[in-house]
Amino acid sequence: MRKIKNLFCIIFLSGIFLSGSIQMIDDWSAYTDIVLALSCLGLLYIYIVSNKLKLKIPIILTIIFMFYLLMTVMSALVNSNLQMFLSFGRYLLVFITLCVIVPNLMKEETYRFTLISVFVSQIPLLVFSFAEESPFSNLTRVYMGVFYNSNSFGGVVATLFVSILAWYFSTLGKKKYVVQIFLLIGLSFTFLLTIFSGSRTSTLAIIIITFISTILYAYKKGILNNISIKAMGRFLVGIIVASILIFVFYRSDYYSVFDERIIEKFVRKANSGDVLDERGGIISKTIDEAAVFGHGPDYFSDKFGLGAHNSFISILGQFGVLAIVLFLIIWVYILIISLKHFMKSNNYLSIFPLLIILFFIITSFTEIMLMKVSMLAALILGGAIRLEKTFLSKHIQEKDSF
Repeated sequence: MRKIKNLFCIIFLSGIFLSGSIQMIDDWSAYTDIVLALSCLGLLYIYIVSNKLKLKIPIILTIIFMFYLLMTVMSALVNSNLQMFLSFGRYLLVFITLCVIVPNLMKEETYRFTLISVFVSQIPLLVFSFAEESPFSNLTRVYMGVFYNSNSFGGVVATLFVSILAWYFSTLGKKKYVVQIFLLIGLSFTFLLTIFSGSRTSTLAIIIITFISTILYAYKKGILNNISIKAMGRFLVGIIVASILIFVFYRSDYYSVFDERIIEKFVRKANSGDVLDERGGIISKTIDEAAVFGHGPDYFSDKFGLGAHNSFISILGQFGVLAIVLFLIIWVYILIISLKHFMKSNNYLSIFPLLIILFFIITSFTEIMLMKVSMLAALILGGAIRLEKTFLSKHIQEKDSF
């Protein structure tokens, strides 16, 4: 019975993550809210029939998020906009389901089920993309698969990269060499796909996250302080393997793709004084015209003829100053607790929340990441972190593998 319940939990959780990506596919975007609502209600139903009506709530996160939702309601009233009221309802349902219900329902399995659900929901989208056109068939143009633009595809494969990276870190120090090789192949493949998409934001994000996570992992494990002959040997092996991979990549045709689509584009935009690709004007204008309760959902299309290309600026323009301040507080708070959690927790996947939250924050500066996979996963993991001390820690310390 428990296995059946877990299966349905993964199915519904995968549905929530799927909704975060199909909104970027023209033929499927109309089903986004339906898939999201049914998946959330499915998890709520499982929780109720499990006779677990006693909830443990992440109090601080809940209070901040409720104040944020209150500001969105105020903005909706001021702007007299039904779409903003519907947005409030969507965020309320998502918060209750992801931050409260999912950690209470899945308990010690929250991190693992979240990671599995990311793979279950996103890998089929890659398969559909490859069935439509191989990413290796034409390296002269950016690859977008079934998505409506290449940046959307890049965001999805970069999310998979971050998830695989978290899984890879969980295997280090264990004799799981076959799994580690498999994961390294997965990291290499998703990195290549990110390059093929031509998404500078996603490429830069995964490079930054890989660097930061490596340093933090080494610091947590005491590698930087306690250098033994064995540790030095592993370090040298790692350097040799990394050097070989970099050399092979540099000598391959794929490096020219990386150079042309990522490096040269950065240099070209920097030399023209527009490294943000026209986003700078939108950001500065939105800040200058910022209102307490925003300008409504049509602000960017009416004012600029395009989207905000920034999650935080999008909220500022639509919902106003009070809403964005609270939204920023939410993510700063979640980032801080995820960092503390990683440094102190014995959870073998404790790095996963930190990586996914970092990915959401970094990419949000140049893309709209609201209600997409990284944000949805971050809300689950943020809620789970605050509940770990109450009923998770005594279980997760006993697990040491995916």
